[in-house]
Amino acid sequence: MMIYNLGHESWELCGYWPCVPFKVQSTEARQELLGVTDPMPATVPGSVHAALLKNGYIQDPFFSDNSLCCEWLENRWWKFSCRFTLPRELKGKRLLLELKGMDYKAHIFLQGEYMGVHEGMYTPYRLDATTLLKAGEENYLEILLEHAPDEMSQIGYTEQTHTQKARFNYKWDFSTRMVHLGIWDDVIIRTVEEDALLYPTARSYRKGSDWLVKFETELDAISDNRTVTAWIGEENGRVACILTPVEQHGVTVYTGKVVFNKPVLWTLGGDQSAALYPYGIEVYT
Repeated sequence: MMIYNLGHESWELCGYWPCVPFKVQSTEARQELLGVTDPMPATVPGSVHAALLKNGYIQDPFFSDNSLCCEWLENRWWKFSCRFTLPRELKGKRLLLELKGMDYKAHIFLQGEYMGVHEGMYTPYRLDATTLLKAGEENYLEILLEHAPDEMSQIGYTEQTHTQKARFNYKWDFSTRMVHLGIWDDVIIRTVEEDALLYPTARSYRKGSDWLVKFETELDAISDNRTVTAWIGEENGRVACILTPVEQHGVTVYTGKVVFNKPVLWTLGGDQSAALYPYGIEVYT
């Protein structure tokens, strides 16, 4: 597998009023809708706050009450953009664009074409970009972040939150309010040269009198003719299923579930040893 990290490329950042990047021009005046900032140099991984501080748009938010003058940032949309040329040796290979961590809701454009939307800090976005990316030629990637969602700060219960976004920067007793937006992990392009299972999980839950185990995994495959199976339990009492591919946020996730009869449950504070059950997820041609 070959990995090309776009963090080594030159990035630009520009701020906009919400929804403006999708409008292009004013409905009334038919004029181009410009950003609330000029395009400025940025780094990836990196935050909007860090880029604006470095380029003189805000003062140090950790000094005095300067953070109060930064709260407009979380209410704007921000576009990270990058032009890059891939090595010629990637020509003819299957190429996967992977954005490992975006905060928070992002629209992705490649070569000026809209690829889709991704929401959530802790899940990556992956796209088979083989037909769009050109080795040895200039490519153009844009990542448009919406304004930060309204969310519960330290004041309140975790069960009342509705996003997978860090809460501490909304307000905490030891820190100021400074709601982060940005790209906090790597943006890479990698080749797919062999089958690989990604993020395999098995989760158990109770449904009526039965215990069910739900399996999930992603699959990088060099061809489409693949069967993914999952099993749980010791060999003499193993239960298995074939996983079904489902499209989720632009990524194909294989899912399936089995009924697991009479598992030995863990007891809190008891003297019973914890029962552990092996499980596996396998791919076949």
